[in-house]
Amino acid sequence: LQDERVDDKAFRSTLVDEMGVGVEFFANVEKAACGADAILVLTDWDQYGDLNWAKIANLAADPAMIIDGRNVVDHVCARSAGLGTFVVGDGSGQPR
Repeated sequence: LQDERVDDKAFRSTLVDEMGVGVEFFANVEKAACGADAILVLTDWDQYGDLNWAKIANLAADPAMIIDGRNVVDHVCARSAGLGTFVVGDGSGQPR
């Protein structure tokens, strides 16, 4: 998803590998989730804590996993929508 605080051209050029595989930016979460195997939440902005996980689960691959790097995801809602969740750094080593 496009982050207005990040220069997408600089970000993209940093993450492109030798085979030309890099990142793609999207205007909204639903477009970014289409067919996704994994959804990485890497910011703690409020808008990412209130997502419609049922709608996102219908758009993502099955099964899809949320990797929550900021502990902002409503994991109960995400799991009830059929998404696996994992919080980076919670110490359990297990998906929630």
